[in-house]
Amino acid sequence: MKMIELIPMVQDEKLSENYLRERGILKTFKKCERCGSEKLGMIRGDRWKCYSCKAEWSRRRYSILSLVRMKYSEFLLCLKCYEIELTVEKCSRELNIYPKTIHRLYTEFRKCICNNYIETISPSAKSIKCEIGSIGIKLLGKKVLILLPGQIDEKVDSVVSIMRKRVPNGPVIYYFEFSKIRDSVNQIAKAKSFSNLGTFWRFVNPRLLNLKGVSNNTFLLYLKELEFRFNNKELLFELVVSNIAENYRVVR
Repeated sequence: MKMIELIPMVQDEKLSENYLRERGILKTFKKCERCGSEKLGMIRGDRWKCYSCKAEWSRRRYSILSLVRMKYSEFLLCLKCYEIELTVEKCSRELNIYPKTIHRLYTEFRKCICNNYIETISPSAKSIKCEIGSIGIKLLGKKVLILLPGQIDEKVDSVVSIMRKRVPNGPVIYYFEFSKIRDSVNQIAKAKSFSNLGTFWRFVNPRLLNLKGVSNNTFLLYLKELEFRFNNKELLFELVVSNIAENYRVVR
């Protein structure tokens, strides 16, 4: 969604709510969970009500919005800030929302993009100086697939070793070492592979340079986010919305 299309929507809370409900982020309840009645309705205070057993519950139930306290329009603006790669700090200043709230949403966005994949880090890997492991990069036409530690197979086009270190008197950063480029392809395919890999790393490199001090789990999520961004440069907003709706899908 372009900014010019988003501006009229965020100026009206009802339009923002309708958009989130149409896209499946806000759930539409058809039956009461307590008594099974279909006599439901929306009431004041952003709530649903069952007119049979008088039960009430939030309109945000079973959605990502249940994790935070913000307006529907603010959520859409936060999602737009995420799409255009504003940092948590900048997004917090622009929207006047507490940074921890923005950080929590950004993390949830990444989890939804990665289909809730979180690599379990061994206790020894939680130290400042440690080897995260190796990631594999597989070329799929003009798209890429990042294989996280433990997922690498023999058909990858590039393997990158990652080491986590601390800069003297500075933050924790990540070092990358290109350990091999697959040599089992012909010269034409190899030239094409190098070209596509180069395009991918030109996209990734400036973003990774700004990534300092994060945990290993967050770093792995961020890598998968970069894969998603590279493969889906267009319609990114709509795709993130669809992933959020799918990951929080509960049929009621």
